[in-house]
Amino acid sequence: MAVPLLATDRLLLRAPDVADTAAWHAVWGDPEVIWWGADPDLTTSRRRIERIRTVMERLPEGLGWWVVVEQASGGVVGTVALDRSPVPEGSVEIGWHLRRDRWGLGYAAEAAAAVRDHGFGAAGLTRIVATIVPENHRSVRVAERLGMVRVPPDVIRSRIRHGVWAVEAPGRSGVGLQG
Repeated sequence: MAVPLLATDRLLLRAPDVADTAAWHAVWGDPEVIWWGADPDLTTSRRRIERIRTVMERLPEGLGWWVVVEQASGGVVGTVALDRSPVPEGSVEIGWHLRRDRWGLGYAAEAAAAVRDHGFGAAGLTRIVATIVPENHRSVRVAERLGMVRVPPDVIRSRIRHGVWAVEAPGRSGVGLQG
């Protein structure tokens, strides 16, 4: 299933392609960005893209992965995903990953907001979560900019405690935010 092209004032979001391997690796190969297990080399990043493209074929309508393209430069500067999450069980999770040299520009929140809005609109989702290590203050701020609030309980992912942030579709504020 192909994800739709999404656009913001500064960014284009499109499906990843193996031609993006070097740019992808600049994000996913950086241990300061992907500190829980960065890709060690280009081959691993290419395989990750291939795996994600295969997984996307089986995802429900509206879910998927996007590369974040900076319109001004035309370069891939990150990724955003809207995918099924194992924790909390049955959830749909949003995640964002940006090249370090693009941190602090608002790109993560801008790209994630476009994907969140797509999830609530075309995908028909009623709730989206993000699991974030609470000490990852940058990601917590992005979640808050997306209108997400922390909800119990915390979950364990990759043997690390994560908080759960959630946002309800417009018109459902406060409904089901208990986990």
